[in-house]
Amino acid sequence: MNALKKVPGIEAPWPSVRILAKGHLAVATVTLPDGCGLAGPEDTFAERRVFFEAQKPEDLAGQLQELLARAWCVDTSDWLERGLICNVYSAQEAIAQGMAEGLPEELALFECGAGSESFGVGPDLIHYWRQNEIDLLVTPRVAHRLRFWLAEIEAMYREKDADQEGAGKGSITS
Repeated sequence: MNALKKVPGIEAPWPSVRILAKGHLAVATVTLPDGCGLAGPEDTFAERRVFFEAQKPEDLAGQLQELLARAWCVDTSDWLERGLICNVYSAQEAIAQGMAEGLPEELALFECGAGSESFGVGPDLIHYWRQNEIDLLVTPRVAHRLRFWLAEIEAMYREKDADQEGAGKGSITS
């Protein structure tokens, strides 16, 4: 897929985030354990989508477990065994699993489901990880690029919310 593919309404002016990465860009789902002191009151499920750059492409999960211990200042030594770190994929694998048709490939990095009108956006009703559920343990160039896509995702959800309110679905009195 062309990294500079243009879709109406979404401009992709830079090379792919995979090219910008200094290490091996990967993503994972991390569930924050009870009592670890990391989840905020707004964290309903205490699940995070973590983007990270690994030094080598092997044992991405193990590298993330060590990185989280240093970055979050918590003992993560048993998080893999407990299944708290899961769905660990290289960026290339995550993009290949993308569900949306015709959108820039990097949006696939943020996908977490599809098919629900309640949570999904766009013609394919894709559910994306939201800005407040994301952690970026990456280099500044990659972080900048990922924030660009997060802003696009948040704009899609704002548009959906505005459309629902306009149709009377979003108000308390409807």
